[in-house]
Amino acid sequence: MLFSCICLSGSVRSKFNPPVAHAGWGSDVYDASDGLSYKLRDKQCLQITLTQKGTRGSEDCLYLNVWVSGGVEEARKNPLPVMVWIHGGAYAMGSGWGANFLDNWLYDQEPLTLHGNVVSVSLNYRLGPLGFLSTGDSAAPGNYGLLDQVEALRWVKNNIWAFGGDTSRITIFGESAGSASVSFHMLSPLSKDLFHRGISQSGTAFSSWAVVKEPLRWAKQVAEGLNCPTDTSTTEMMTCIRSAPIDDIVTSVGIISRNRDINMDLPWSAVIDGYFLPDRPENLQINSADKDYLLGNNNMDGHLFVGIDFPQMNIDHEPMYHSDLVKASTRFTAGIPKQVSDAVVYQYQAYSDTVDDTFYKKAVLDVYTDSLFAAGTQLTAQYHAAMPQTTGSTYVYMFSHPSKMPFLYPPWMGADHADDLQYVYDKPHKTPLVYTSDERSMSEALMTYWTNFAWSGDPNTGPNVGPAFWKAYDLQTKNYLEINGSLAANGDSALNSNYRADYVAFWGIMTPQLWESSLGTCRVTDTSKQSRASVAPACPKDADFQRETLSGCVQGESQYWNGIMYSKFLGVPYASPPVGNKRFSNPTDPQTWFDVRPATQFGKICPQYPFDSSTMDEDCLFLNVYVPVDTTISIDNVTPNKYPVMIWLHGGSYVTGDAGQQFEAGVISARSKVIVVTLNYRLGSLGLFTTGDAHAPGNFALFDQNLALRWVKDNIASFSGDPTRVTIFGQGAGAESAHMHTLSPTSSPLGFNQVILESGCATTLNEYPDQVQTSKTFGTNAGCDASASDSLVACLRGKTVQELVTAQNNLQFAPVVDNYFLPDDPQNLMDSATLSQWSYLMGVNAADGTTDWETVTSAQNADDLHQVVENKFAATYGLGTSDIDVTYTMWSDPQFNTNQQEVQEEVLQMFTDQHYVAPLSQLADAASNSGSSVHFYQFSRVASFSDAQKSYPEWVGAIHGAEVPYVWGDVVRSFSSEGQYPDDASLTYSVITYWTNFAKTGDPNSDEYGSSTSQSWPLYDANNKRYLDLDSPIQSSSYLRGKQVYFWNDLLPTLEVTCPAIGI
Repeated sequence: MLFSCICLSGSVRSKFNPPVAHAGWGSDVYDASDGLSYKLRDKQCLQITLTQKGTRGSEDCLYLNVWVSGGVEEARKNPLPVMVWIHGGAYAMGSGWGANFLDNWLYDQEPLTLHGNVVSVSLNYRLGPLGFLSTGDSAAPGNYGLLDQVEALRWVKNNIWAFGGDTSRITIFGESAGSASVSFHMLSPLSKDLFHRGISQSGTAFSSWAVVKEPLRWAKQVAEGLNCPTDTSTTEMMTCIRSAPIDDIVTSVGIISRNRDINMDLPWSAVIDGYFLPDRPENLQINSADKDYLLGNNNMDGHLFVGIDFPQMNIDHEPMYHSDLVKASTRFTAGIPKQVSDAVVYQYQAYSDTVDDTFYKKAVLDVYTDSLFAAGTQLTAQYHAAMPQTTGSTYVYMFSHPSKMPFLYPPWMGADHADDLQYVYDKPHKTPLVYTSDERSMSEALMTYWTNFAWSGDPNTGPNVGPAFWKAYDLQTKNYLEINGSLAANGDSALNSNYRADYVAFWGIMTPQLWESSLGTCRVTDTSKQSRASVAPACPKDADFQRETLSGCVQGESQYWNGIMYSKFLGVPYASPPVGNKRFSNPTDPQTWFDVRPATQFGKICPQYPFDSSTMDEDCLFLNVYVPVDTTISIDNVTPNKYPVMIWLHGGSYVTGDAGQQFEAGVISARSKVIVVTLNYRLGSLGLFTTGDAHAPGNFALFDQNLALRWVKDNIASFSGDPTRVTIFGQGAGAESAHMHTLSPTSSPLGFNQVILESGCATTLNEYPDQVQTSKTFGTNAGCDASASDSLVACLRGKTVQELVTAQNNLQFAPVVDNYFLPDDPQNLMDSATLSQWSYLMGVNAADGTTDWETVTSAQNADDLHQVVENKFAATYGLGTSDIDVTYTMWSDPQFNTNQQEVQEEVLQMFTDQHYVAPLSQLADAASNSGSSVHFYQFSRVASFSDAQKSYPEWVGAIHGAEVPYVWGDVVRSFSSEGQYPDDASLTYSVITYWTNFAKTGDPNSDEYGSSTSQSWPLYDANNKRYLDLDSPIQSSSYLRGKQVYFWNDLLPTLEVTCPAIGI
């Protein structure tokens, strides 16, 4: 049953004012029986035509329509849920009944009403300047169209009972501008008590177009179009505008045109008016805490708008190019600062030379879709799910069914803006010849989910059953349902998680930061908090060693070294647990906690062989923070930007290691007044498994590290740390990782610029075995079929951690070029511009080659040496391998052939030179030539206190990792050990001083107060190659292993050897 065109407002008093409720029609009976007919054309709100030359509609337009399932009398016996539709149209066009084709009205609610057994309402509201013109002050506050909607909701709340509607179950839903309207009502104090649930289809209050930031600019354009003065007061300007002919007001400003510079600079939308929207959307979230929310977007929502700016988008055989992406980066909205445009290009451009002709079409389309719709939708969901006071549920979808425009759109086209509407309103059954059976099923599913949600706040619970169980969204899983024609066939597998997370983060964190930085006006609310939807409560007052993070409050503790107090915060989560479907995926931000979290014990370490469930767990992404305590002031005083920060990445060949007690940083922090952060990251298969494609791109361990770096950037000020003075340092695989962060485009936005590399750099990445093959072998070991990527990943996600760790034993996992974290081989990324952004402290240990000790000891004589060289290098250097033999054979010693120690010394030195000294020397040369500050060292001290060193023969020099206990102060942790090893204690203090001076000033020789070290450390450059030999005593030298370095870096790669060597 339909009641059409019920009069909502008796007057709008005068132009640009809120509506006034209709006074009623007394004892007369209002005739609402005309139904949906062509008479409705005269009842739509006055609006500009599609040609933007004329108008249609009327000022007398505030009407609504009511559909009742089963008739009023039946509904009043058992009141039905109410669904109120708010139409879209850029706040400039449209009506509550929508377009009409062959007497088929787009927003005819009858099919939805009958399918879900609900009461449905649609409404008109004022549009264009009549509904949304604002001067930003009392002369014309704006938001009149939204206030019309409030009046309609108030009417529904007060009157829908008479139609059989349940006033305790009112759901508002809308698309595009109507979708954003729903979002605004979720936040507005005026609407708070008028409904209970909301559905937003492609638009929210956080969409880039939803809030007009400069309303007076548009009011002045209207005035100019009407020949009204713009240089007088806003009151005088509005007096002139109000007196102008109504049609002239409506057509004074166009909406979208190919002749406009920026089409997405929309003139009409909401403004922060201090009344309907009293504050920014992020500060009004509490008003939606008691409401259920279902929201989503179409996967190619931006296509409608891209096609206006780039007509070639729809010409199938006409490619688009990088230049089009650059152009798009300046057009998706108005006033884009250059550094934002540059960042957009960085985020969306190809990092491969093998992209097809559609790549840049899709990239430009993604820019529009993400910026205009997807990012705002996801951010809104995060906010709604994060509120500690919330009692409402959150459900998120992505509609991806291909557009029904095959002859106009390219074959790869997905769901355009508004493509979902035809299915919500069941057009597949009303015009069956145009649609497939799958599309009819999908339409039924959409109506089921929407109306079930109106019944219960849960799309799974209501009169009908959907084809897939739709799990609620939360900050840990970020579930969403993909809706398309395959929904019935896909069933529960249509549920996915973490929709375009990297791009959502880009638009939610990086873009606002860059934009506001360009304007020189920063929000009071931290943008990173907004992006993570963190509303974690503040720490309690007067609580010692409690610190606020974006995810919640942590409780640390104090400790002493040598009578000096420091504090430590252990086991702080920097990511959500990477378990279940998050296994073999990039990490996500930690879930908010609301109690004070104890941070006095290390978290479990990441699984590694042999597996021990008592100490290891997949939930292992924790970090530890060690902080100096200034006892001259209150011990709990936080002074932002006070201390420099050092972030440690542990070694272990990517398969072992952790950030636990071995790296307790009390000595460094207390003695040198720096903050030290240590962290776990996923290892072995869990951290680096890759299928070489989108199913498991790899490098998850590096993304763990990247997220930890971002955690430091966002949170360290709460620990008195300076996020602008951060040094990354690592050893072995940790050094390789640190170097990769200096090259990766994902880490460069963090702004860090100092790195310490201890025996490792990224240019040796190609020495690791083929990682796709390694991963297939691992899969086979685990009992999975490795022939197809998707099934392999699914199988491995079903295995226990114990099974995975067992299957990976003796396999070497490593990072890969993934076209994202590493867009190219590290060697190719080391351009001058990248290198010049960093200051470097780097070096090697005298016997770093002990990492391949088993091979070293396999060489008993010269013949074995030759075989080792052949096995190790023949695949790379071919016949030139014999030249390596020549270089590392002691030709001057006639006994060399049978002298086991000498042979092993040469093999050890060969491995040290080839894998450590030569690559790091090459990096040092390149960095120095780019203008960077470089300090180089060799660590030569053989530690008499080290059990690890003692496990090698006495002739072996400082083994791989020998410097680590000196960096961390092992020998000076107690007076007894310091007194027992005075030379080692002295070297320890020197190393700590060099390292922490570098963290403070970029120069290991002096701290922030100008204090100098006793032994000056000279700068390295490619000509003098000066370095510091860290031994007892410390001394400077030059040209470390100069000839051998030249051999590996300059000679061997250029040799074109086609003849075999004779006599070897």
